Amino acid sequence: MSSDGLGLTIERYHRAVAALITGDPEPYKELFSHHQDVTLGYPFGPVACGWEEVSSLLDMASGVYREGEIVGFENLARCVAPTRRRR
Repeated sequence: MSSDGLGLTIERYHRAVAALITGDPEPYKELFSHHQDVTLGYPFGPVACGWEEVSSLLDMASGVYREGEIVGFENLARCVAPTRRRR
């Protein structure tokens, strides 16, 4: 991933979080793997394992934060490293 690609991904994440805390989990869900090996640790509940559990947990979380508002994000560090191809 290029530095520009990382920047776009971070912007997409920020928009998804803003949607999640106003009651719309769909943009946030798009950021997750939809496979059965996906997990999500949620601070107000148990760890969800598998896409169905993660999706349900995100639905529940979006209900908790229906009137949330983002006041800012702080970028502490950003690193893009070259990827190695497997042979």
